[in-house]
Amino acid sequence: MNKDTIKRLVKQLGIGALIGGLVGFLLGYFGLLEKTVVVSETLLQDLAHLFGYLGLGLGLVLSGYLTVRVKHGVKQYLEVSEEEVDENLYRQVNRYHGYAMVAIGVSIIFAFLLLFLGYQVTVFDDSASLVIPIFGLLGLVIAIGLQMYLLKLYNSLRGIEMSLLPTVKELKNNVMQQDEAEL
Repeated sequence: MNKDTIKRLVKQLGIGALIGGLVGFLLGYFGLLEKTVVVSETLLQDLAHLFGYLGLGLGLVLSGYLTVRVKHGVKQYLEVSEEEVDENLYRQVNRYHGYAMVAIGVSIIFAFLLLFLGYQVTVFDDSASLVIPIFGLLGLVIAIGLQMYLLKLYNSLRGIEMSLLPTVKELKNNVMQQDEAEL
């Protein structure tokens, strides 16, 4: 270990000791360690549902907005001739496409969160019932539909045929068709 590494390590440990000492003193002085915090399971479930609904709603709205932006960008890009091709427009459409795919992925995660938190299985003596939350299922269907539509727009922008569930060979061919700037 050289001199700079030792100095950096001592500095980090010193800062950690100062902050830890201050936090420990304040916790002991105010007696915060003796107080218990009680959180009910229903409160946590309600907060998780609220978080899931807000995340799903915001994710779907954002992905819908970005999908419209991609659609208009692809329309503008396809209307211009090859001599007038604007590289900034192409990059902007690809950027919006990437953002929209991320927003759709986040929406799908929140839809699955709502599905897993909200399903109920009840078993009776002579039957059983399964309750599936409609908003989680509906959000999942909408997000998957937007993802398929975005793939269709991407295919028209690039002039390729990428399937919805590509194989490794199709992914490799798609990557090999890109130029250095896209890679």
